[in-house]
Amino acid sequence: MLAIGLLPPHLAAFHAAQPGIELEVIVSDTPLDLTRREADVALRIGNAPQEILVGRRVGRLAFGAYASADRTTRGIDDDLASNDWIGFGQSHGAVGHQLADWLPGVQPIYRTNSIAAAIAAARAGIGLAPLPCAVADGAPDLVRVAMFPEDFQLDLWLLPHEDLRNTARIRAFMDFMAGALATDADLLEGRRPQTSDLRTGMV
Repeated sequence: MLAIGLLPPHLAAFHAAQPGIELEVIVSDTPLDLTRREADVALRIGNAPQEILVGRRVGRLAFGAYASADRTTRGIDDDLASNDWIGFGQSHGAVGHQLADWLPGVQPIYRTNSIAAAIAAARAGIGLAPLPCAVADGAPDLVRVAMFPEDFQLDLWLLPHEDLRNTARIRAFMDFMAGALATDADLLEGRRPQTSDLRTGMV
């Protein structure tokens, strides 16, 4: 979700600033093993660094409940737990567990292991989806119907392998991305109004 919805402008700016450094983005629901050098740097959500990794927390991801504009027009039950929900599989376990803690008894009628698929399902009107504001606020035809509490937020980490963290190219990338993501704090934490928020008055 971050590789598509958040990072491209920052990667373009980094390339313009450091044209000699080649970029390769590997997108996977299965974390790559940095200790085996499967990647130079990982951007991970909600994971505290392993002991061998020296990480940098670069932001917090806020989540909200999102539904299609058509579904909100037809009405959302004030008791959020009684609405139809879209949930996630085991690869997105942190989000699923937090949703269960916040709305006990919710049984999603649709599950997926993909944020993009959850956005598509919500836009199709299948149900409400717990989505990161940084991605969902920019999705067409989605309306944020509720913000999740602060303890629902997940940390965003930049993690290099310890042996690589002082190399010039890794240090340049880490410093650049940390600064770039800091400028996205309002977006990541759900403080930037949606276009749909302004149109419907929903928060």
